[in-house]
Amino acid sequence: MFAAFVLAAVVHGRVVFEQEPVPGVEVTLGTSRVRTDIDGRYTFNDIVPGRYDIEYKLDGFYTERESLFVRAGDDDLRDRSLSVIRTMVADDNKSPCETEHAEKWGFPWCSDYELDGALEKAMTDGDRSAVRMLQQRYETQSNVLERLRIAGMLLRHVDDDSKYWNDVVHFAEDALRFGGHEEALKAFCAKESIEPSDYDAVLTGAFMIASEDRRSNALMRRALESHSNSILVCAVVGLAAQRDESALQAIDMMLEREGDNARDAAFCLADYRTEAADAIAAKYLHPDDRDSYATLRKLRR
Repeated sequence: MFAAFVLAAVVHGRVVFEQEPVPGVEVTLGTSRVRTDIDGRYTFNDIVPGRYDIEYKLDGFYTERESLFVRAGDDDLRDRSLSVIRTMVADDNKSPCETEHAEKWGFPWCSDYELDGALEKAMTDGDRSAVRMLQQRYETQSNVLERLRIAGMLLRHVDDDSKYWNDVVHFAEDALRFGGHEEALKAFCAKESIEPSDYDAVLTGAFMIASEDRRSNALMRRALESHSNSILVCAVVGLAAQRDESALQAIDMMLEREGDNARDAAFCLADYRTEAADAIAAKYLHPDDRDSYATLRKLRR
């Protein structure tokens, strides 16, 4: 037993991305498996010296593998840097991130965007260390759009999410305030030295995050009075996600007011997946829209 103890090895190291620690990475050494902690560190105890394959795996990143010879005693491995799988969604052929020149307003760094997306996946898979990592990244994120994105990820995943909710709803209120009032938005942005398109992207993102949370119910109902088509569409989607069928009468009144502009918002009633919502939508859709609506309704099941 003494000889076995002497020969046993401890293998440890750290996983990073862009020099930042990555929690929740599944590290496999031979037949042993652990996950990295909030500092990106992992440890294997009582390993028999010899040659092994070690693997680092986390959704959103390429799986990294290497061979190593484990020596008796304490074997401290070099940092393993992961590479992100590029799976970004294009919007009008634009990436939601920047590979250079990312600033406070506008798109965030791609490295931040991708790492936070991977951490969100780890969090939804039950990795609590990813929650703590996202909280840390929220506190240090200088790009407003990405900070709000992280806030949205953390909503309902921490015991007290009021700080994150207040951050999101502040900009969601501004979205309603400036929606359909382009000159007012330009005047505000000129005063604050912000590019209007950058601030509009922040407002749209915040409004979308807030819309599906029941705490935004009063805000979404007020949004039905907006003169912005995008705000109206988002409000209907949000109220449907909240399962608020009592809002259908107000939505009906909004669609009647919008007249020929009601089509986009009427399509969103498919998200309710109820006959009452379908009946309202039918009043405002063109006859040749019915099949498209029916298909959309099936996809929402």
